[in-house]
Amino acid sequence: MKMRKKRGFTVIEVVVVIIAISILLAALLPYVAKQVEDSRISKIEQDILALKNACAMFFNDTTSLPSAWNHFVTPTGNGWRGPYLARVPGSTGAIWSSASPWKTDYRLITLLSANQDHRFATTTNLYPFRNAVAIEITNPLVGGGPAIIPLSLQKIDQDIDNNHAGTGMALEANPNQNPFVTNNNIQGISGQNYVGTSKSMYVLIYTY
Repeated sequence: MKMRKKRGFTVIEVVVVIIAISILLAALLPYVAKQVEDSRISKIEQDILALKNACAMFFNDTTSLPSAWNHFVTPTGNGWRGPYLARVPGSTGAIWSSASPWKTDYRLITLLSANQDHRFATTTNLYPFRNAVAIEITNPLVGGGPAIIPLSLQKIDQDIDNNHAGTGMALEANPNQNPFVTNNNIQGISGQNYVGTSKSMYVLIYTY
């Protein structure tokens, strides 16, 4: 009795399977990419909330504000009862490298005992203050485009500012600026139409 040879896949069948898998992957990739970006947005918003709470507790304990990242985790002045952040920064200065979910930097900006009233970013924004903390979320070019895409920046802004992008607690402007202003607005404000390229996001964290 002759044994029947097992029939293998033909080249056409293999090509059809490859094409089907490619179509499936092409359909899934945008969904996966959106989920990844949404998780990054959620994470940075958690970071901002944690920093707001940390600054409030720091002030309650020390009646001052942190001017370097290590102040949140290393005893600083009378009354310090930290650590105030769960994530421990490795920086002893104002720059926390690769801190954001996109591996961009957080820059801590502190205003202490100013001799006149300041506002955040624009001369008409919010209420005046003389002591404050803000952060700059840097957004360098990566592979020809911004590390954080404009749509993500807009979503973060809207969530922080109660669905009003371009005003209030968060905005986009030129990098390495001082967001605490008296007479002139911060340079390079983009408003609600985020650009992303060569811009940074500034977020007001705490004032008194």
